[in-house]
Amino acid sequence: MATELEQRLERVLSAAAGMAPEPEDDFTARVTTRTRHRRRVRAGMVTAAAVVAVAGIATPFAIPDGVQRQDATQVRISPGPPVDVTTARPAEELWPDAVVRLPATLPDGRPYSVAHRLPDGRFLIAPFGVTGGYFPPEVLDATTGQSTKLMPDNPSLTYMGGIQVGPTLAVWLMQQGTATTAPIEVWAAPLSGGPATRRGVFDPQQRKAYMARGYETGGSLYLTVSTTAGPVESNDAATYRLGPDGAMNRVEVADGLTITDYNPWLKPTATAQCSPLPSAGRCVLWQAPFLPVRFFNLETIQWRTPLVAPEYPEPNCHPEWCFAHKDDVWTAYRFDGRGAVSLSKLSGDRPRNFGVSLSRFTVIMTDTSPNIKQYLWDLKTNTVGVIPDSAHFPANGMWHDFVGLRTTGTEIVMLDLARIP
Repeated sequence: MATELEQRLERVLSAAAGMAPEPEDDFTARVTTRTRHRRRVRAGMVTAAAVVAVAGIATPFAIPDGVQRQDATQVRISPGPPVDVTTARPAEELWPDAVVRLPATLPDGRPYSVAHRLPDGRFLIAPFGVTGGYFPPEVLDATTGQSTKLMPDNPSLTYMGGIQVGPTLAVWLMQQGTATTAPIEVWAAPLSGGPATRRGVFDPQQRKAYMARGYETGGSLYLTVSTTAGPVESNDAATYRLGPDGAMNRVEVADGLTITDYNPWLKPTATAQCSPLPSAGRCVLWQAPFLPVRFFNLETIQWRTPLVAPEYPEPNCHPEWCFAHKDDVWTAYRFDGRGAVSLSKLSGDRPRNFGVSLSRFTVIMTDTSPNIKQYLWDLKTNTVGVIPDSAHFPANGMWHDFVGLRTTGTEIVMLDLARIP
């Protein structure tokens, strides 16, 4: 029997069949090869490799252009007076009720990152080894300092990272061994409590799986994975819906789309114009014109293309917010141009932001070490708080719904963004 999602897909695609434009004559010729590069896995990252690319040309994918897609258009944004960051107070003083204090390490000495506050007041955490390595998620009782494992120890499985917190489940991936061609297991544990169970297994079939994520959306479990047979060949990005029996059901409407940091949003796999280097097996990227990123919502089956303001022609856009800076002013606006806010007197020539949490918060960092300055920006109220500079992960930056403030010998001090009114 067709699922509700499949029925919706059929209706949408049937309606769109007559609307999809014919491809341009030179469309195929304009498609270039992809490239990738290795990067170090950190807690919260899905894989030991990621795509680095500059989009400057059209990207092929299975979804017709006519399926509820918004074309990028220019819009003039009108932010109010910018907030002067030099007058900002410490974030800990601005939002005292959101401050959380937890033990600096687990009883066995392992440090960890916090992913989510569970309904019973305990915390979903991602431990990592004292001398390196990562462990599957555990649950920390802040009162006792003890942690509980959610899955049994299995030396044959390698934790791939990337805890994803959905409406009812925490989801993560394990790999059968260390080879990038090894099968990937999808594990999940209910946020309401209880052990984790294996929900399905994906076999890359001798292709390298260099990017993968399991997540919950729309009442179902999904796995989005990108595989490749070579360093500069076109990759195969696909999304699978996991059946109750663990079957991997390919969602063809999402073919060619890869993960973002915001479930259930996907985006076309990145492309780049490049010159292969046979000896290194890599590409040297060429400069390419700016092209706004488009996003696809797997749950609603809709495209979204953030609007581009003439005064900020190259914004850094997420599915909900776009960010751009000019001189010492940093401006944020919603994908449709509404809700513009701005900050002023940001020092440094390359300020940057690190994601968006709860569709509302972002961390802005300026300058480079040793003169790093960090701010937590509430885009809803246009309020900014200073985050202390810290070189000790996970005491700085934003991960999931938490922002680290500092680490001492005995405790980690963080802001729980979900507790900010």
